[in-house]
Amino acid sequence: HEFMVQALCTADELAGAAELVKGNLSRVPVAVIRGYQWAQDDTATIAPVLRDQSRDLFR
Repeated sequence: HEFMVQALCTADELAGAAELVKGNLSRVPVAVIRGYQWAQDDTATIAPVLRDQSRDLFR
């Protein structure tokens, strides 16, 4: 299977950045992210990110 499409998951990106800043083994349970501009979207869904199991590279 060839990986051809990238779907950005902002929450995953922010979580990754937070882990880099606080450190994985620092025993600090949270990181505060300031200055990120976001807009609430009540119609947003996870559906575009999910793949059929037959096309999933990681299963």
